[in-house]
Amino acid sequence: SVIYFTFVLFVIFFYITFRFGSKSKVAKVISYISSLFSVLISASMLGACRNVFSIILRKTENIEILLIFTLIFAIIISLKGVKYITAFNVVFLPVSIVVTVYLILKNSEFTTLQISSFGGTEIYMPILYVGMNTFTSFKIFSDLGKNKGSRFAFFTSAISAFFLAMMILVISDAISPDYLRFSLLPILTLLRFDKFGYTVMLFVCLIGIFSTLICSLYASFSIIKENFAILKRCVLSVAVFFISKFGFSKIVNDFYPILGVLGVIFVIIVSLRAFFPKRRPTRTYRPLKRII
Repeated sequence: SVIYFTFVLFVIFFYITFRFGSKSKVAKVISYISSLFSVLISASMLGACRNVFSIILRKTENIEILLIFTLIFAIIISLKGVKYITAFNVVFLPVSIVVTVYLILKNSEFTTLQISSFGGTEIYMPILYVGMNTFTSFKIFSDLGKNKGSRFAFFTSAISAFFLAMMILVISDAISPDYLRFSLLPILTLLRFDKFGYTVMLFVCLIGIFSTLICSLYASFSIIKENFAILKRCVLSVAVFFISKFGFSKIVNDFYPILGVLGVIFVIIVSLRAFFPKRRPTRTYRPLKRII
């Protein structure tokens, strides 16, 4: 089925990234490329924040001011490093997942949670989706996996894959009607008649978006060298802000499929270098003749 296949792909891709994402020169090059593209991801997340803020607030000026403060706060957390980003995610994401699943189940009519079979061209969608998630998380996953063993990599990958697969299953079933599937924020559209649930989901969406924003900013800033680092970070942050004006849906539709393909390619390259390392030629030395 699609869900089983997606779960297995997540485990494999995440495991390879955790285990080998920082172990070779090729992986470091891939991490650098991923960090470059993280600028687009940061911009798309800021664009998503703009969509949510536009629902909460009416005045456009207030939205832009709030976006600037959100970006500054995200920059501060991202500069603190992996430990602070992990702490934020550990505290907020499990609660967000539980609340999201509860509100969806409460406001949806599930006859059964159908786990459909698939074949043909449908096989490419889970591959691209998992590839995109792996690519966008490559830098932070590879840094988290440094000096960690295979057990850490496997259990972290399996737990992450399980929650992601369950979320995909519940959400995809809930938003299967066309009026939800083609909505900009389908979960909010689903909860439009539940005022309390709708309000809670707005903040849950912001937490999820903010989590992705700080992770992508962390990756983006990692490519900046020490010389004029503050100035470079400021320029990059300004670029993220103005690119976000293209809108979340525009950036996602145009660039995310490309990121999915790159994610698949990069995981294959890292796997090949990890399991089939390039052998260095052995040198043979002739004994020097003694000159009399």
